Amino acid sequence: MTFKTFLVSVIALFTLLSCDNELNVTADFRTIPVIYALIDGNVETNYIRVEKGFIDPTIGGLDIAQRPDSLYFGSEVLVRITNMRTNKAVILDRVNLEDEGFTREDGIFATQPNIAYKLNIEDLELQQNEMLKFELIDASDNVMTSAESMVIGEFTLSNTQPVDPIRFIEDSDANFGIRSDEQAAAIFDLRLYINYLEEDLQTGTSEEKVLEWVIETGLPRTRTSAGGNFRSQVVFSFDGIEFYQFLGGAITDAPEDENRFIRTFVGIDLRYDAGGQDLADYINIGNANTGITSNQIIPTFTNFSNDAVGVFSSRTTIRNVLPYGINTATLDSLRDGRFTEQLNFN
Repeated sequence: MTFKTFLVSVIALFTLLSCDNELNVTADFRTIPVIYALIDGNVETNYIRVEKGFIDPTIGGLDIAQRPDSLYFGSEVLVRITNMRTNKAVILDRVNLEDEGFTREDGIFATQPNIAYKLNIEDLELQQNEMLKFELIDASDNVMTSAESMVIGEFTLSNTQPVDPIRFIEDSDANFGIRSDEQAAAIFDLRLYINYLEEDLQTGTSEEKVLEWVIETGLPRTRTSAGGNFRSQVVFSFDGIEFYQFLGGAITDAPEDENRFIRTFVGIDLRYDAGGQDLADYINIGNANTGITSNQIIPTFTNFSNDAVGVFSSRTTIRNVLPYGINTATLDSLRDGRFTEQLNFN
């Protein structure tokens, strides 16, 4: 998840939970924290969004959304994360994300300031399968809300799924896998980024291009039948023919541009995104009641105490270091195959 995606998710969360005049998240005018906290133990700096739910019977929600004092807690409210193995507690820095190089997209919420809480991950001294505790603490040192979650550890790419260079065979499965003995990750996404060079014969110019191919999202991790632990290996499998079908549909030239472009394959980058169990529950509940047959009542997931709203979980991203190539047979099929012949790969 990029930081932009993180902010979009936060905005969607707050749009749902903070601005619906039919959803009473401030019963008896109590302050209701709205928290979106995904810890990535493999990234040096983490940012956590903590805001307030609001309803005012005399002021419209859209007006309140433009008031920073109505969105954010003051500096007297602290965010504390504790490593439950070592009892090491870290108070997070309250920062304006503009000063960190991030801007909030225009919308119904005030864009300035853009408050979040900053965690330097090394301060927690994490090990594999570590449990963390999140606490929001008021000016009187009372815990307003808390939650616990296991932080996702490190994964490695499989050496054999796929082999480098990759071979996509039309009538065979393509397998992509990662491995780890950690026990926090519960769901996975896989994206392939296909890099190629496009030469314009009309202008004499060349341009590097990248296609994002989403293989699968929300793949659940399976468990062993004996101990019930998560299996160490996660494998994505799809038909090899889909590689050529995807390229044939993603790269389209207008009829008048036939044979105008010459393309050269460069390489494939892999991106696996892993999410913890609470994040999986948050996503599944959010998706559980959508579609034409839904009753239009969207259920709410939270793993925070004291009626706070949101999710405290973990995520991480696993990438390759060097791009994968494709073997000669795949390059031949890319050049001459029924789905990609018109793309003029050389």
